[in-house]
Amino acid sequence: MQQAEHNIGESREEVGTFEELKLITAWASPDPQALARCIANTILDSNNVVFYIDAASSFPLTPLQGLIPSDNKQAYENVRIQTSLNLDELNPTIKKVIQYLAMDKVRRRQESDRGPQSVLIVISGIEIMFRNSKSNSPTALHHTMLRDLLLKLRVEANHSDPRGVTLKSLILLPQTVYERSHSLNSTKRLKVAPIFGNSLSDYIVKFYADELVTRNL
Repeated sequence: MQQAEHNIGESREEVGTFEELKLITAWASPDPQALARCIANTILDSNNVVFYIDAASSFPLTPLQGLIPSDNKQAYENVRIQTSLNLDELNPTIKKVIQYLAMDKVRRRQESDRGPQSVLIVISGIEIMFRNSKSNSPTALHHTMLRDLLLKLRVEANHSDPRGVTLKSLILLPQTVYERSHSLNSTKRLKVAPIFGNSLSDYIVKFYADELVTRNL
């Protein structure tokens, strides 16, 4: 059965805060400073947590330290950096985040005075994870694994409670996604972000992302 396209709506050129993000946002090659600002704006609230899942050693530590002093231990404790080099490693990492959310819901029922919490999952290097998986498993299997992972993120985000925990995901993609979308028309803003090619990034944007951020802050 052919998979239906996911209408991502209008593309934007920047993202700065958790509130500005859609449930699943794709960001084409963000500048490290811009990415650090987005992370900083999230973790400066002591209730919030960022899970940065990385296959490309891309965490913007130096820009982040320029925004948040290194002695602000509370803020940095709100960032959980994990390495996943393929989909087999990404799968249990996502499961742990979902378990964290489930446990937090239980704690909230026991502690009625807890305020709202924002949880941001950042996935960097998903194309690397996918390529590494292709050498270890049949093609159909790793396509299914990726689909199931992205659907898990969607389902959990859809069950977010603004009075409790709100989950959003930010998937960092290569610059080529932006270059393809920008080359069509550099003067006219399109109502729907254009999608070209058959790369993994195109697939993610076409079927799963609510929005494609195509330019740095």
